[in-house]
Amino acid sequence: MTSDGLWWRGEAHVSCPAAWGPTHLQDSLVTARSRATCHMFPAIGHRRTRRSFERPSRRNRAQRPELELERRERRTHEYGPSVPSKRPRDALLVPDQFPSLNSAFYATRPWEYFRRREHALIVAAGARGKLLEAAQEGIRVGRLEYTLSGEDETEEQDDDWDRFVLAESQVLLHHASETLLRLYLAHEGLPPCPWLEVARVRSPQRFKDDVKRRFLGDLSDKARRRRVTEVFFGTRDRKALEPTPPEEEWIEGADNLERFLCRFASDFLDADLYNALKHGLAVMPGEAMVKVGDGDLLKAEGPSIEYLSVRPDSLGRERWNRSTRWLKVDTAITFACLARSVPPPVHRTLLW
Repeated sequence: MTSDGLWWRGEAHVSCPAAWGPTHLQDSLVTARSRATCHMFPAIGHRRTRRSFERPSRRNRAQRPELELERRERRTHEYGPSVPSKRPRDALLVPDQFPSLNSAFYATRPWEYFRRREHALIVAAGARGKLLEAAQEGIRVGRLEYTLSGEDETEEQDDDWDRFVLAESQVLLHHASETLLRLYLAHEGLPPCPWLEVARVRSPQRFKDDVKRRFLGDLSDKARRRRVTEVFFGTRDRKALEPTPPEEEWIEGADNLERFLCRFASDFLDADLYNALKHGLAVMPGEAMVKVGDGDLLKAEGPSIEYLSVRPDSLGRERWNRSTRWLKVDTAITFACLARSVPPPVHRTLLW
């Protein structure tokens, strides 16, 4: 705005009385752009409708919604729609593409990624001396050369190794559990392209709701068996298999798989510790102990991780808490191995 109360925009001066509101100012600026266009491009600008800079009458002020609609239509005509029209994501998909998508997805052998992480973690936990020897001899990765100094490990550095193994075991378990659950849900119902089913779930909260509804919901045992056998055995009807398994073994195998999936779902949904590890490593791994009295009533000790969490108090109000969770590295690695080793057989069917 200039010193004489005029708005300057392009090649036009627009008078702005104090009593005018934002709507009048927008309309005036649109007119200013039109007049500026007349100045620069007379052949185009003179075909536009000019509007008066005078203050609108009471009747015109009552028609502000119509004026706003007219302004939007004029802007759409001049510059195109401000928001592109939405089209269904599957609009250009052709079912003939699904076999090539399946082959490309499963050819990567996603379970092997977790196998390598398990191997590295097990060596770090149980044979860290060999890792140190290899690093002291020198390791080359492309143009990177890495050599560890020959100093012996101190007690503090040994504790750092323990904290690393403890934290990494929980990250690995949570990641493997989430991957198994995502792949399982993507295969439920035997869709033609599970890769698309995985990619469609783009909201973390939606996936958590799906997991909670499927594994912690009120499904009957019979419904759970039908779903899990369809994915892992390829059919809901045991008589369709050759040789036909006995009914007791069929039910026992389905129930066992369902219990494992529910365990992984429970670990995945209890994500406070994983989130603290993933976002900023806001945790304190180490050794902790707590007991009541002489420990006969309550006692917990050993490797643990302390983190901040939000818990409701006795009145239901959310409050910050210092939470401590005692963990077993060998148990976490074992369950991570199980999560990796039970991918749906549909994988191999689609791959081969």
